[in-house]
This record gives sequence, C-alpha cells and structure tokens, in this order.
Amino acid sequence: MKLFPFILQIWREKDRPFRWLIWILAVLFTFYDFFVRVTPSVIVPELMETFKVDATRVGLISAFYLYAYAPLQIPVGILMDRFGARRLLTLASMIIGLGGIFFAMAHQISMAELGRFLMGMGSAFGFVGIVYVTTHFFHRKRWAVLIGAGNSLALLGGVFGEAPITFAVQEWGFRSVVFVLGIIGFLLALLFFVLMKFVPAHLGMSESGPKKHTGFWESLYLVIKNAKSWLIALASLGYYAIVPVFGVLWGVPFLQKANGFTVSEASFATSMILIGLIAGGPSIGWISDKMGSRKSMLLLFNFLTFCSFVPLIYIISLPTYLIFLLLFLTGFFIGGQLLTYPFAIESNPIKVKATAAAFINTIVFFGGSILQPLLGYLLDFHWSGEMVNGIPEYSVENYQFSLTVFPILLVISFIIILFLKDPKKKIEESRSLLVRLLDKI
Repeated sequence: MKLFPFILQIWREKDRPFRWLIWILAVLFTFYDFFVRVTPSVIVPELMETFKVDATRVGLISAFYLYAYAPLQIPVGILMDRFGARRLLTLASMIIGLGGIFFAMAHQISMAELGRFLMGMGSAFGFVGIVYVTTHFFHRKRWAVLIGAGNSLALLGGVFGEAPITFAVQEWGFRSVVFVLGIIGFLLALLFFVLMKFVPAHLGMSESGPKKHTGFWESLYLVIKNAKSWLIALASLGYYAIVPVFGVLWGVPFLQKANGFTVSEASFATSMILIGLIAGGPSIGWISDKMGSRKSMLLLFNFLTFCSFVPLIYIISLPTYLIFLLLFLTGFFIGGQLLTYPFAIESNPIKVKATAAAFINTIVFFGGSILQPLLGYLLDFHWSGEMVNGIPEYSVENYQFSLTVFPILLVISFIIILFLKDPKKKIEESRSLLVRLLDKI
C-alpha cells in the first residue's frame, strides 16, 4: 500500500505544470487587456488629428470600451461557469484582436468606436478569467494569493504599458501599433486553443464526475438571492472606491490645490496607490491563505486603509515624502479588497464561482462610475462660486468636504464585514479519478 501515495505524488507533480500554465495564460491575457485599455491615453493628439475631433469626442471613442466592459461582467461570469476557460478566453482574445484591427484601419469615427467596443467585449473576460482559473485548478488555500498575484501582474500592463506604446507610436504611428496589438490578440487566442487542449480532463479541483451545467438565469439567481453576495459586493465597493475615484480622477487636482504639487508631481503621487496595490494584493492574499480567515484580514486592512488615507485629506502640512508613503500604503492595504472575491465564491455554490466574482466586479465598477460624478456634485455643492479664467476655483475645504465620502465608505464597509461570517472551510468538492480510486482501496 505504500506504493499508492508514491504514485499519487508522481501524478500530482506531473499535472502541476498544467495548472500553472493555464494560470499564466489567464494572467497574460489580462496583462494584454491592460495594454489595450491604456492605449488611447497616449494617442490623443493622433486621434484628434486623424478624425478631426475635439477632446470630448476622443473621450467618447475611448469610453466605448467601458460601454461593453461593464454590462458584460455578470454574463461573462455565467458563461465562464457554463463553458469553462479554454473556449471563452480563446474567443475573447480573438474579439480584442479583431477590435484592434478595426481600430487601426478606421477612417471613420464609427469604425473606431466599434473597434473600442470590441476591445471592451473581449477584455470583460480578463479578471473573471483569472478568478475562474484560480478557483477551478487550485486548492482554496491558494485562492487569495493567486488572485492577488494575478491581478498585480496584470496591472503591470497598465502601469508600464504607456511608455513602450508611446515610443512605438512615435516610431511607427498609432495605426501600426494598434494593428500589431490586434495581431497579438489572435496569437494569444492560438496559445489558449492549443495549449489548453492538452490539459487533463480530470484536472479541475472544483468538480467531481460529469459536470452538471447551470443555466444562465439559474446561475444569476443563485448569486443574487444570496444576501451575502450583496453585502460582500457593497463592502468591496466601499473598500476599493479610493482607487477609481481618487486615484484616477480627483486625486491630482486635490494634491495640486492642497499641497502645491505640479500636475506631473500629483500624477506620480497618485500612481503610488496603484503601485501599492500591485505589491499588496498577493502579499495580503498569502497572509489570508495562511491564516484561513477572510473576515479578519478584511477588517484589519480596511482599518489600516482608513488610517493611511484619512491624514492625506485633513492634514495639509504633511511633508512630500510622507504623502508619497501614505499613498503607497493606502494602495497596499486596499489590496485586501481582493479577498472579497474568494469570500464571495466561498459563500456561494462552487458551480457559480465565476458568476459570484463577476457580480462583485459589476457592483464595484458601477459604484465607481456613480461616485466619480458624485464627488464632482459635492464639490459644486460646497463651492463658493469663485472663477479663475472661466474655470471654477475649488478651495481645499471644498475638496475635504467631498473627499469625506471615502472615510464614510470605509466605515460602512467595515461595519458590513463585521457582521459577515467566514464561510466554513469547505472540503475539496472534487478529487481526481486516481484519488477516488485510492480512497476506495
């Protein structure tokens, strides 16, 4: 009987590279997605010159990506649960590639907008794909760290993508660069189709025996009828809102006004949030997986986020190095928000794991899109009416008033998490055929 554990260990070692290969491909897809996502930010002058449009229309062209991305999150999760990663990520890569080619060849605005829309459609499979692959091919004890690491590696595409794209556009023009990005999408699709074909059918760790497919509406119903899904989603939004609202939109003008930063200094400072998030996601995930508790980690890092971010709003005389450090720590601690995804998956039936993750992503995304104009409304509400060169002049107090939304959201998020319960540790729902045979012996 000592032979059986030995054989089992060999089998596991043999299959392990397949798990990591699939995970790396999913991360590579999302890395590629971020490259595509940031492309318009570095070709604005070229787009204005090519299509003879103003900044507003350029913004609209870019926004067609989001018009496809946001509504597709839940459908993508349901489709992922139904059809798996191989076919969908292959198709998604081809859609992004096709969108890139359309965009590169566009001589009319409508075709450029169609290209961006297709890019958004394909990219909608990115983060959900990482979550699905991680929870399908790895033990739950690794979920948090691998989701965090995958997200961080993918974010590098956004952090470091602009510089090489800018250089390439200067050398070869935006059409050639976007066309090449489109071709890369088709090459990535080929990788998915070929390499994932050889993955052993029994490799998934979350399924046992023949898979019983869940219908579209049944999958959605299973998630939305669960009150914990809504509570976790709202807690996730309150936790993460700083990134898309302060980090992307309102952080730069606030730091300029409150601390006298130039535009470039303020932009670099707010980028520290993203850099901190890249470092914090996998680190916090690793700690959570070791401790086995999502709730306690969410509470701890929510509190630390509050402590690192609130001084930035209300203490104006902070030295520059401390502002940069606090912004980095804010991003690092926000990395704990990624724990809401395995938390939601563990709180729902495993057969709707991708749907649960997509539901969280949808609430977070739509919440951020509401909060961006909400802060603008609060600025105007508290504004004195002063104008400088025809532009509203907001005071530090105006910004502090509107940015108070973030401490409130963090407190609400903390309270919600406080009343949630950690899902009981689930016994692995599936084992390989060999493991089942050994158990019978």
